[in-house]
Amino acid sequence: MKKICSLCTCLILFSALSSTAQTSFWQQLGPYGGVVNTLAINSNGQIFAGTSGGGIFRSTDDGSSWSAVNTGLTNTSVQALAINSTRGYILAGTYGGGVFRSTDGGGSWSNVGLTGAALYAQALAVNSDGLILVGTGSGVLRSTDNGGSWSASNTGLTNTSVHGFAVSSSGQIFAGTGGGGVFRSTDNGASWSAVNTGLTTTSPVFALAMNSSGQIFAGTYGGGVFRSTDNGASWSAVSDGLMNTFVVAVAVSSGGQIFIGTNGGGVFRSTDNGANWSPASAGLTNTFVQALAISSSGHIFAGTLGAGIFRSTDNGGNWGGVSTGFTAASVDAVAVNSLGHIFAGAAGESAFRSTDNGETWDAINTGLPGNDIEAFAVKASGEIFAGTQGGGIFRSTDNGGSWGAVNAGLTDTYVQALMIDSSGRIFAGTLRGGAFRSTDNGENWAAINTGLTNNSVRSFAINSSGEIFAGTGGQAVFRSTDNGTTWSGSYTGIPANASVWALAVNSTGHIFASAGGGIYRSTDNGGSWRTINTGLPSFPSVRAFAINSSGEMFAGTSAGVFRWTDGGQKWSAVNTGLTATNVYALVINSNGELFAGTYGGGIFRSAATTSVEENAGEVPASFSLKQNYPNPFNGSTAISYQLSAVSFTKLEVFDLLGRKVATLVNEVRPVGSYIVRWDAGNLPSGVYIYRLTARPIDDGSSVRGGQAGQFVQSRKMIVVR
Repeated sequence: MKKICSLCTCLILFSALSSTAQTSFWQQLGPYGGVVNTLAINSNGQIFAGTSGGGIFRSTDDGSSWSAVNTGLTNTSVQALAINSTRGYILAGTYGGGVFRSTDGGGSWSNVGLTGAALYAQALAVNSDGLILVGTGSGVLRSTDNGGSWSASNTGLTNTSVHGFAVSSSGQIFAGTGGGGVFRSTDNGASWSAVNTGLTTTSPVFALAMNSSGQIFAGTYGGGVFRSTDNGASWSAVSDGLMNTFVVAVAVSSGGQIFIGTNGGGVFRSTDNGANWSPASAGLTNTFVQALAISSSGHIFAGTLGAGIFRSTDNGGNWGGVSTGFTAASVDAVAVNSLGHIFAGAAGESAFRSTDNGETWDAINTGLPGNDIEAFAVKASGEIFAGTQGGGIFRSTDNGGSWGAVNAGLTDTYVQALMIDSSGRIFAGTLRGGAFRSTDNGENWAAINTGLTNNSVRSFAINSSGEIFAGTGGQAVFRSTDNGTTWSGSYTGIPANASVWALAVNSTGHIFASAGGGIYRSTDNGGSWRTINTGLPSFPSVRAFAINSSGEMFAGTSAGVFRWTDGGQKWSAVNTGLTATNVYALVINSNGELFAGTYGGGIFRSAATTSVEENAGEVPASFSLKQNYPNPFNGSTAISYQLSAVSFTKLEVFDLLGRKVATLVNEVRPVGSYIVRWDAGNLPSGVYIYRLTARPIDDGSSVRGGQAGQFVQSRKMIVVR
């Protein structure tokens, strides 16, 4: 009976560990922010934000904190939100995935089953009777039974690119289009008629809103604001004081004040029904305002192009960022310097820096123009260079504290790639101007395009001999043996018109290139190439490579991160915990940790990737084998051991039946402290034994823990799935 009780206790303990001690290879870090396309607030005051790439976020505390609510949401580019409080559901329109519905406050989502053009939803409208309208680039889809069935509803709609809806208290529906002005429906969206008298612009109507008096406000992209006081029959321009006419959002407060969000001009406010406008952007650090929403308490929320959410509690007088937990940033570039500081370039928000291994982030934009950062490069002396979309190259000499433009001679300011060689020469790849080189720390640049027959340079790599490889946007790879002065094509085996977004060279001189929907490798210095796609999904978009100190290659793809080892000759996914799998950038720090910049998910940090790390600190006083960490674990764990003498060393893993499942070390190793990372792969859950055997090779003396002449120690670890 006693034995049975002991077995039960072990099973209960193991069950508890399995359910609570799961670990992930990746951890999401930040920085907070992201591209916010749409906002909606329900009757309980919960706020929902639809983002580009990060899906939907929800706040239950007036915007102070946010959490992703994406269960069931298979497309994370959310363009529109609508809430039917009467029926108790939320609708989300996505770009490419159709429309999703949640009946539990965003806890879970299901697709309503639209196909074709309706997969690209740009606008949504609902009413209490079960009507749903979906605006797409090809017209309107309508459901009169809460999404049970759908039909096209384009009668009279002479412009079918629908960007916004507004519904009046009497049930009339207005649709803003991309060049056709405004259309009105008086029969629940069954038919439409143009109502454009006085609407003197052909600019797209991106936003519509109504006040309590029935006045309609139309925000146009380039033509400012128009107002109708007669149900759309006629319109008049109301843009006095409006210093930016690219209007993408309109909201009306319960007190009748009107707020508009503009593309680059921030927020404007009118207190006289649009007759006059004044700026209302104090504290708004990002002036590309794409969405506005007002809560029942009068708090105003602004969604921006890159900086996440801002809130005003004083009617637009002042704004403060409220993006805690809002991990929706799209990160195109990542770099790490010799101090271990990490730099991230995020879409719409320029640069961030972390000095604590990614735990917290600070914006470092002093001197930067706001252009998206496409590439970083860090010199051994500490200077940091940032290549931007349209702003050229910026240099920081104070660890990112401030930046200055260094564009003399740079005739194309759309910079896609940066690289620094061992002599301090800096190379820049541009969208249309080819390659440039600076030999004076960025002060001056010279075009180096002789032999380069494609002038869109997207990536660089350099081998141990100093030969440079350039990946282009349409003619694969070029090689230079004279520091970029001349180039020759190096693409036998690669599709001749391939775009190469990423290049890398490992310690054996093998070159890796992303091209043609996969990865190619050259073992003859670029003379010829062969695909190495075993283990990759079909036609992945590969945007980044990184190599750790053990020679393992990592590829950032549209389907997550994959690892390659020369011994394995195949790629294996390492995506546990990577909730945003479209990876744009990769970098590895000195600890072997991998940082991944993602589309819509910010930065993720991995567990240490190096198989064996040596601690060059004090000489250990004795032999020892430490408990692995984490334990229990799901995926990989780290095993530490110490050698007090030069020893033939074995580190092996066994199952409980005594069968060897892995040999992690099997060689002579010098005195020191070591960390071995073991990936359990597809091994099942259970208890495993790892054993260290160390036999000193300098003399025959015995060491504590084993037979004469060797040290032996074993420990247990638990794999949980």
